Amino acid sequence: MNRFEVAAWLVAASLLLSTGCSSSQKRVSQPEYSSSPGAAALAAYDSNSDDVISNDELDQVPALKASISAVDTDKNGRISAQEIDDRVNAWKESRIGKMAAICEVTLDGKPLANAEVVLEPEPFVGSNLPSGSGTTGEDGWVGISLFSDQDGNARHVGMPPGWYKIRVTSPDHKIPARYNSNTTLGCEIANYSHWENDGAVKLDLTSQ
Repeated sequence: MNRFEVAAWLVAASLLLSTGCSSSQKRVSQPEYSSSPGAAALAAYDSNSDDVISNDELDQVPALKASISAVDTDKNGRISAQEIDDRVNAWKESRIGKMAAICEVTLDGKPLANAEVVLEPEPFVGSNLPSGSGTTGEDGWVGISLFSDQDGNARHVGMPPGWYKIRVTSPDHKIPARYNSNTTLGCEIANYSHWENDGAVKLDLTSQ
């Protein structure tokens, strides 16, 4: 998938996700988010028990670190349980079930083709969020979609709003563990973030 195909994919996905395949198709429902995601996040990542996620703790939850400018509303460099709860409540209030998600992947400054990109939801957000994946085209661009076991493992365009770890692997290149098994990559799929940076999550990887 090249960047022009991705642009067409985004337009089609936006129409599909907002209107459905036909007039009789129901709007995509949201997954069930955790009722207390902030408390769950602190239980998982607040290693020094100071009731915030900050400094080195943020390295353990790359999706929050990547979206700190939106989540950290008081701009103190630390993320509280309330700030996490507020962000998840904003997703709920949007009533968006899925939205188009794309990534642009480079390795040592060059487009990384034929790489698998997996978006894996943070467990503290809720147990019902699905993972998504896609394979980059020659120019390193990929549209992420998900599987639904409820209709025969059909692949569906788009991802629910949420925080996701990102894992990148390639059959053609050695990709460091910090981008897959011990990933430092993450993103938030949400209204504010999706259309920034030309509509893509930019992943600039290095081989060293």
